[in-house]
Amino acid sequence: MTNKKSLLCLIPNILTLSRILGAFLLLYYRFTIYGISIYLYCGLSDVLDGLLARRFRLATAAGSRLDSAADLIFFICAAYLIFPQLTLSWQQSIWIISLFGLRISSLLIRWQRFKVLGWPHTIANKISGLALFIFPLIWLLYPLTLNTSLLMVLISYSAGEELLIAILSKNSALDVKSIFA
Repeated sequence: MTNKKSLLCLIPNILTLSRILGAFLLLYYRFTIYGISIYLYCGLSDVLDGLLARRFRLATAAGSRLDSAADLIFFICAAYLIFPQLTLSWQQSIWIISLFGLRISSLLIRWQRFKVLGWPHTIANKISGLALFIFPLIWLLYPLTLNTSLLMVLISYSAGEELLIAILSKNSALDVKSIFA
């Protein structure tokens, strides 16, 4: 029984680690059927690791930080492939750079205050993460600037909320629903 439970405890982290591997494989396979399959797998593994960890009460602070790291690595790899394909105005480019600045600022504030790296798992972050994940798939069908702007508004809200949580929170917990909760 103990061995089964020990193996069960590893499944969420194995899924998270597989997302990191998938992110790097994405750089190799790019826009092939394999690359798109890997992209979809990474999104699915991001949902499943958290669901399994919460469902079976396997969530840990280390697992939460690993999930944040996997999200960042996946985002960087996907952005490396997707951003050059986008036609962005200079205003949108500055907006995106500002959003990166907000995210990095909240990470640094959290590190300075609590010596913990990671982003809170807010509802807004989950929604914007899902939108960011779906965006390239929609953009392939409808490459409209409006799609990009709507996505950036959503991410702006979640990044601002994340920064406020980093500044105002009393502890290092990453499982925070919202600044209003």
